[in-house]
Amino acid sequence: MSQEAQPITILVVDDEEVIRQSFQDQLEDLGYQVFTAHNGRVGMEMIQQCNPQLVLTDLRMPEMSGLELIRQSKQLAPDIPIIVISGAGVIGDAVQALRLGAYDYLIKPVDGLRILEHTVCKALENARLLRENQRYQERLEELVRERTQALEAANIELANLNARLRKIVETTQGFSDCLDVSSISYRILDEFAGHMCATGGSLYFLEEGGLRLIRVLDPGHAPAFIPFPLPAQSIFQQVLESEKPLLIQDISTLAQPEPSGWEGYADGSVLAFPLTRDGNMIMGILTLHCKEIPPFVEQDKEIGTILASYSCEAIRSIHATETLRESEQRFRDLADMLPLIVCESDLHGKITYANRQGIDAYGYHASELANLSVFDTIAPEERGKAKVNVAKVLIEGDVRSAGTEYTALRKDGGTFPVLAYSSPILRRGETTGMRTAVVDITVLKQQQDQILRHANFDSLTGLPNRFLVLDRLTQYIKEAQRSGKQVAVLFLDLDHFKKVNDSMGHEVGDHLLVEAARRLSSTLRDSDTVGRLGGDEFIVLLGGLTNAIDAQPVARNLLQKLCAAFRIQGREFYLSASIGISAYPSDGMDSAELLRNADSAMYYSKEQGRNTYHYFTDDMNKGASRRLLLEEHFIGALERGELSVLYQPLMDIQRGAVVGAEALLRWRSPVLGAIPPDEFIPILEQNGQIVPVGRYVITEAIEMAASWQKYGNFKIAINLSPRQFRDLNLVRFIDDTLRKVGLPGHLLELEITEGVLMSGNYPIDTILAALNELGVKLAMDDFGTGYSSLSYLRKYPFATLKIDRSFINDIAVDAADRELVNAAVTMARNLGLHVVAEGVENEAQREILLELQCDMAQGYYYSKPIPGDALTAMVRDS
Repeated sequence: MSQEAQPITILVVDDEEVIRQSFQDQLEDLGYQVFTAHNGRVGMEMIQQCNPQLVLTDLRMPEMSGLELIRQSKQLAPDIPIIVISGAGVIGDAVQALRLGAYDYLIKPVDGLRILEHTVCKALENARLLRENQRYQERLEELVRERTQALEAANIELANLNARLRKIVETTQGFSDCLDVSSISYRILDEFAGHMCATGGSLYFLEEGGLRLIRVLDPGHAPAFIPFPLPAQSIFQQVLESEKPLLIQDISTLAQPEPSGWEGYADGSVLAFPLTRDGNMIMGILTLHCKEIPPFVEQDKEIGTILASYSCEAIRSIHATETLRESEQRFRDLADMLPLIVCESDLHGKITYANRQGIDAYGYHASELANLSVFDTIAPEERGKAKVNVAKVLIEGDVRSAGTEYTALRKDGGTFPVLAYSSPILRRGETTGMRTAVVDITVLKQQQDQILRHANFDSLTGLPNRFLVLDRLTQYIKEAQRSGKQVAVLFLDLDHFKKVNDSMGHEVGDHLLVEAARRLSSTLRDSDTVGRLGGDEFIVLLGGLTNAIDAQPVARNLLQKLCAAFRIQGREFYLSASIGISAYPSDGMDSAELLRNADSAMYYSKEQGRNTYHYFTDDMNKGASRRLLLEEHFIGALERGELSVLYQPLMDIQRGAVVGAEALLRWRSPVLGAIPPDEFIPILEQNGQIVPVGRYVITEAIEMAASWQKYGNFKIAINLSPRQFRDLNLVRFIDDTLRKVGLPGHLLELEITEGVLMSGNYPIDTILAALNELGVKLAMDDFGTGYSSLSYLRKYPFATLKIDRSFINDIAVDAADRELVNAAVTMARNLGLHVVAEGVENEAQREILLELQCDMAQGYYYSKPIPGDALTAMVRDS
């Protein structure tokens, strides 16, 4: 959005502050300017004050409901689109809201910014199209008004001219035969000379550089062109300055009659008349010469003035006629260029004019269309409605500016939807016909159908989407309330789908999702519902159950169906699924609660090893509550100083000396106490707060490492999460921080896991290359816990390999773990990498690592994580 452009304004009306704030944050992130109101009454006041371009409103609010807000706002500002976002989930409210003019209806919570962004963009685009159609109509009406006014003005001017010409018809009867300015200019001089008994004369028209000869009666006395400037005492200059007729009864008395270069006349008398246009602008000069006696007199001057006036009127009339013809032709050319049908009809509905678009759209020749009525272009079943509307236009003078929708009928019998705008044609206050602009809305109808389809069905699989699934779940619950039966909600997520999608590409992933959707649909009864919530998440609704346990066979059957090999593009893929089950009424009384609890049960299934199903339990609810509690208390924790950075020494196994440290984040809440990192860091990673917190850790650790450099080159290791790599300013921030404290880049080591390399949603290669250019070292953390670490070690510029503590724990008692560690150390050395063993806790482990020639180690055997000042003392002593 440019700096000059005004942001689009959106009004959010909801009685819940959290929801209002949530929508405001999401919409402002998308670049919109957002106002909020806590009820319908305040919302109406904001609409009047702020004139928003879009309104999002809840339905059930105190003081004024969302339905009443829609009703009043449509009366006040009908062009503002309204999107209803309600948690009620009642289809009756949706239908009522749409009938009152709401653009769309979404169920809270809105799952994901993309759905909200898509709906808002479509609503704004639809409003823009409607405004453009309105502007087309207004422009057309303006053009029609201009044409009507021009025609009426020309008729009045011609009538006045005819009245005046009738008074001097003997003198000006020849003017009526002239069709253009050139022919009447010739006739004017002849009429003047004949009426005034002149023996000579000339007619000059003004041009930018001088006077151009148009007509001469006695050649030899008037050059074809007389340039400017003209001498002050010349006949032509006197007429131009005075803008009045000039009479010279005896030319011979003039000392220098025409020094401008015009030979003129040496004797006799001369009359010169200015010919004006638009009242005062001189367009030409007419001269008359009389050699005979008596000379021209004042009476001749007065008669000539009258004739000059009528001559100018004749010229202006021809100019007006030419302008009118040009205007009418311009209107017709413009009407033919418009992407809509324009036609005119008489009082009986007979078509008197149609533009090219109308002729082409209806499939008739122009001569055929002239013999038809406007009702012949409308489908027979809608002609009754059309006759009523036409009568209102012709009899009551009603302007159909809002547009009326019809089904248009072509010559070949085909039909297409249109929106018609009509207004009466007035002649001197009397209605003489009707003017209509017709917009073909075939594409708009297709778009509306497509929008409705997209609003209810998943575009990839064709399954019902979240909106439709929740609506059906509401219906299932209502039916269960009447019948006493139960409803089961199965929340299903494909296991390891992201790995397949990232490694094989989205095309293969899409094929897998389509095939999975087909298998799910084929497994269920016709009365059941399967839908796609997004990504690799599906939902299955089972109604009419006697007991919640009845969902078990279905869940087992679904898992079995999905375990069969998927054959995509000649290859076989094997997937499984994790399913969570919630039941009505035991696990929730509404659709949102049932879906949320089934989701919690699904995540529990993943934690239990995947490819299984579990019913929702209270323990899962407690886990979700614990997460919400931590999220709530973490808000402002950084600003309140509740976060700190501890440092775990990195030891050289051979020398037993401190060579560096790993920075570790800790959180101590004054209410909850010390929170383990493995409990709160995943929450920060998911909600995005890991980015500012990560910057805090980077700053603290680098500044601390800089203070150690007076004791030697000690490096600092910092963990980076996948979410931090989405920060486009990550590299610049690290570079700026290193420069600020003067720490060389090679003394900073960033530890990343396979999760960072597998996420695939950001330019990981570019970021790692940029960090490498800064001299920053990279370490592969938790080596051995993934399946593709070796390929990543070859692909990216790692300097250090950290062996996960799970292999170090039993290295002294388990020969297999010892061999794995030995293999990892050997491989790292062959690749030129340093090796760090994590979680060293006793002397036996240290001795074995020393024997295996492992470079460095860290763990409680050496030191637990300690504050920076304590590590400073250790570094100093070392």
